[in-house]
Amino acid sequence: MGLIADHTGLTVLDTSTNTYVYEKKYPLHKKHSEIAPEIARISRDFNNALVVYDSTGAGGAASGKKKDPYIKAYRGIIDNMMAVHWNYETKQTLVNDFMLALEQGDVFIPAELTELHKEMSIYEFEYLKGGKYNYSAPRGQHDDVLDSAMMAWHGRKKGRVTTLSGVGGIL
Repeated sequence: MGLIADHTGLTVLDTSTNTYVYEKKYPLHKKHSEIAPEIARISRDFNNALVVYDSTGAGGAASGKKKDPYIKAYRGIIDNMMAVHWNYETKQTLVNDFMLALEQGDVFIPAELTELHKEMSIYEFEYLKGGKYNYSAPRGQHDDVLDSAMMAWHGRKKGRVTTLSGVGGIL
């Protein structure tokens, strides 16, 4: 839920077909008070889709504050939420699970979702010492919609949604 340093990206995954059906990239500096009601509406429009969100940073998980004011505000507006705290291990899991799902044809992204396709096409990795990898968009580019799609897939894989509902990821 980037407010200043990053964009907020949103995707919706139809879990009955494992097809992404919606994407949106919010501009920088858009206030949480403006984004949260819209995300709640989108969740309702997609059968009360689970909203999987990044709880790192302003989300409070990094500080250990379980009742962070941003999350309290979002939970007051959005009923069905699941936190994902991004760290090195989580990101590796999200990236690898999503790449495998794409490679095996378990998930589908229609051509109309142009931002998601663009972000996937520029996504890169850097090999780090010790056998680790860093995944990201190139400097000056964005990967927020892609990160959202990976979180939505993660929510699906975790079994947090049934095949009759959807899942939306926001970052």
